[in-house]
Amino acid sequence: MKGGASISKPTYYIQIYFILTLYWASLFELFSVQILIYGLIFSVITVFISEKLTLHDSYYNLYYFNILNLPLYFCTLLVEIYRSSFAVIPAILSGKSDLAIISIPTNIKNDFQVSIMANSITLTPGTITIDMKENELMILWLNPKTSNSSAAGDIIKGRFEKILKEASK
Repeated sequence: MKGGASISKPTYYIQIYFILTLYWASLFELFSVQILIYGLIFSVITVFISEKLTLHDSYYNLYYFNILNLPLYFCTLLVEIYRSSFAVIPAILSGKSDLAIISIPTNIKNDFQVSIMANSITLTPGTITIDMKENELMILWLNPKTSNSSAAGDIIKGRFEKILKEASK
């Protein structure tokens, strides 16, 4: 998506600096004023250098997201990981499982968001994203519930796609 529809470019960069500064402080395991100031300085420098030297475009144009959707996405990811874990444990313990490779469509057009969804699918037990092509993901699925790609897509990508689409508005 070229640019965000709901937040301005300065607000977007403040979000990025905020996230990177929190990440910086978490690496130090200390939230002092000095650590936060250094984190902010290095966040600004990192974003500036990476945009100029590696991306050749702005984060706003390439990796747009709305920070308000991050907690919801994180909580959804945790719920899906635990839900999938409990569904997969009996198959692992019994040693009886089937595998299928299924291609599922996605309505997300942004490569960054498709990558996030593909990685989220891989983090949930019982599914591994093995390939991404435009608007299609190839998934290795433990104990598939259907062979219909549309129905499988609804089961596998579930709420991830919906939240990611909302985050790009």
